[in-house]
Amino acid sequence: MKAIYIKKLRKQIKLLHTLAIACHPIGMTLIGFVFLFTFSYLTILPKSYKFIVLSMVVCFTILIPLAGIFLYSRINRLKNRDLGTRNKRTVIYSLTLFPYISCLYLIYRFNMPGSMIGILVSATFTLIVCTLANLFWKINIHMAGLGFLIGIIFKAAAMLRLGVPLLYTLVLAF
Repeated sequence: MKAIYIKKLRKQIKLLHTLAIACHPIGMTLIGFVFLFTFSYLTILPKSYKFIVLSMVVCFTILIPLAGIFLYSRINRLKNRDLGTRNKRTVIYSLTLFPYISCLYLIYRFNMPGSMIGILVSATFTLIVCTLANLFWKINIHMAGLGFLIGIIFKAAAMLRLGVPLLYTLVLAF
């Protein structure tokens, strides 16, 4: 009886771990851009342009922050349990924030559409708020990332004038 309970508990923990990885805030910007390229007026852009933009977004919002966090954790020998310290979390948030600001600057300088700039402004603002809130409280950045993604979906639905049932379907799909 106890072995069955432990097996079920391990499956639940594995499912929750998978969901935490899938809902990681670092990937929410990429999901927002894919959503934008799939369901908006930007579908008419050439595939090569979309590939270049998505590559830039992946580099600046996923690869560079993860490399910085990895190096920081290697240098300081951090483990997940060490992230309970406010100072160490603030450094990690800052390591993520600077590449986001760089990506926002590049997209702005390349005169890309306002909806792309809006996604990056929202993501950067979310990170700034999370970093500042971290100075006082321990917050769940995964929920902030999901809130950011739901905000993108609502903005896109308003932009595309989607009906309410379709909007709720999109929100529930995520």
